[in-house]
Amino acid sequence: MLRRALRAAWPTVRFTVRMDRGSAYGWLHVSWEDGPTTSQVDLLAKAYEGSRFNGQDDTYHRTPNMLVYFAGEQLPQEVWYACCGVNTSRRIGAEGYARVLAMMNAAQPGVARLRADGRGLVTAYLDDQAAADLDVLPGPVDVECAAWRLHHRIDFTEAG
Repeated sequence: MLRRALRAAWPTVRFTVRMDRGSAYGWLHVSWEDGPTTSQVDLLAKAYEGSRFNGQDDTYHRTPNMLVYFAGEQLPQEVWYACCGVNTSRRIGAEGYARVLAMMNAAQPGVARLRADGRGLVTAYLDDQAAADLDVLPGPVDVECAAWRLHHRIDFTEAG
């Protein structure tokens, strides 16, 4: 159901939805490249959690059952989601690197470039002024760190 909801919300983005392993065995893990922001996906995914962690008493509390309409059904059915929670992770892809490189190089010409293998940026630092202009304070800041901070704010499903 989570896969269908993600596909309906962002039809052009490829999401991977898997059960986590090890000590996170009861959790779902959602990953994608560029696309919507993490907070947008988290907001949708929270509806599919079967329980939520309560830091006050250090336990999980079951979420209420949901009423869900299924295709062809006249009345909703009561559904309880069995996963403990949903973890999400967003990766920087080619489009993401292109956008953040353009932003950093506009603020400080020539500071950022992609590594030859395409997996990260060549080590360099944004100066104080460029970091302030991009709102990735404090400066000086490593360009890879700045890339992640900038990427976190960009919704790639919107034009521009």
